[in-house]
This record gives sequence, structure tokens and C-alpha cells, in this order.
Amino acid sequence: MKKEIAHMQSGMPRHIAFLIDGNRRWAKKRGKPGYRGHYEGAKRVYELIQVCAKQRIPHLTFWGLSTENFRERAHMELRSIFSLNKKAIELLYALNRKKWNLRFRVIGNMKRLPGDLQKMLKTCERKTKKNTGTTVIAAINYGGRNELVRVMKKMIKSGNPVSEKNFAACLDTAGIPDPDLIIRTGGRNRLSGFMPWQSVYSELYFTDTLWPDFSEQELDKAIAWFRTIQRNFGK
Repeated sequence: MKKEIAHMQSGMPRHIAFLIDGNRRWAKKRGKPGYRGHYEGAKRVYELIQVCAKQRIPHLTFWGLSTENFRERAHMELRSIFSLNKKAIELLYALNRKKWNLRFRVIGNMKRLPGDLQKMLKTCERKTKKNTGTTVIAAINYGGRNELVRVMKKMIKSGNPVSEKNFAACLDTAGIPDPDLIIRTGGRNRLSGFMPWQSVYSELYFTDTLWPDFSEQELDKAIAWFRTIQRNFGK
């Protein structure tokens, strides 16, 4: 909590969410297969986690697979994405062995994911639960509408009174502050259903840069832009 307050006072975001877009277009521009774009995109995630951990940004979310992607993408492409997710978990452990003490969370509808990937994700969450470094949140098979439907089912099952507090407690992100800064790469100026409840007061940064090209310098530009904004949260 202290580090989050310090970030607010310094004008730095407590929670940055990245909408990863442009991996396949990056590969196509270079005459490479789609999985190569996903591979380069995964490398960028790995690099930016370290950059943000150095800056002590408390929370990071990476959204790379929506519920719509899950339904529409070819089986082979999904297999390559799932394989990269497994590799990413191994790299997260490697980062923790170095020094970062990262905490891991996953949001989205995990029930549709392959069983071995579900097991790895749950194990990683459990093993890093008490870590005190940056929380890395992976949005996998996540969709805003799907999340709201699942929240309503939880609310009905619980029998608790309907209130904003009880509703928020049923979100995938319960216990995590809402994103201060949402960055979408790839040139599309929309959220595509990302965190409809949590993004009410988020600042939105859109860039034409494709995700594999979104460097530390590009992130610095986004954060510098964020720090120029006077946020009033409806006041």
C-alpha cells in the first residue's frame, strides 16, 4: 500500500494495463509466420516486466488473448500461444530467482484452457501469492462481457445484496486497483471490451506501434503523457 501511495504522489501509475495488438501484422510485414510475431511479442512482455519492476510499478496487466480470439483463431495458432504462455511462466520463475520477487495473477475464463496450462497458471499463482514485488496479471481467454456474466452468476449464487462493493468483490481483479493507464498498441483506438467496470477512470493511450516494436522508450513516452494529466475522478 505504501508503494502505491508513493506512486500516486509522484504522478506515476500504480497499475498499467497493456492491450497487446499487432503481433500477426508485425510478422506479416516481415514475411514471417504468425507464430513468430507472437514469439517476438512474448519477448517484449518479458522485457517490459523487468523495466516496470525496476520502476517499482505495483501492478501490470497484459491482455493477449480475448474470449473472441479463443473462439475465432485457428487451432494451430492457439497451440503456439498456449505454448508461449507455458514458457512465460517458466521465465517468470527465472526473474524471481534473479531478484524481482514478482507476484502472479491470472484473469479470464480459465475453464476453457488446456488442463496442463490451467495447472501451471494455478501453481504459479499459489507459489507467488506472498511475494511483494510487482504483480503481473495475465489476461487469458478474457473478455469484459464474459467477466460481467460470470460476476452476475457469482452474485446470484452468493445471495449477497447487490452493491458496487459486492459486485467489485466478484470481479476477476478483486483486490487489485483499477488500471490508471491503459496502453493499446497496433493502431486501433478502442478497448474491445477490456475491463468495462475497472476502466471507468483509466487514462487511455493509443499508439500505432505494433506490440513487438513497443520498446522501453515507447513506454517512457506513454508514462510521460500520463504524468501530464490532471486526474479528477469525476470531482
